[in-house]
Amino acid sequence: MIGNERSGHEASAGEDYVEPAHDALVRAWGRLLRWVHKENEQDPDDLRFQRKLIADAEAWEQTESSSLKKGLLWNDAARSASLKTILNSGATWFNQRERHFANNSVLARKRNRQFWVVVMMIVVALAVVAI
Repeated sequence: MIGNERSGHEASAGEDYVEPAHDALVRAWGRLLRWVHKENEQDPDDLRFQRKLIADAEAWEQTESSSLKKGLLWNDAARSASLKTILNSGATWFNQRERHFANNSVLARKRNRQFWVVVMMIVVALAVVAI
């Protein structure tokens, strides 16, 4: 319920406030928070995750520009880790396109990490030489 001082509840000069309309909302708050957190996770068993993977793999396959293809890969830490888990589990719902997309995404993540390790090593070496 949303209200203000006119509804009989105390509130600061004209400020609105929110009050749950039913105690069941308060008791179920923890469950609601778990649902929200689960919604934000990349769960490989989740149908939405699978549908997004299928759509992105198709877009990736149809893109002809190699630079655009790289941008479509799932090479961020969370999705790459999920793809790696799926690939290692022997998931059967992948078709050839999706498996190729997933392998390339995991490989791109690995290459990105290797690149940054080399860059950091060069920076450290230059810092040591400068001292």
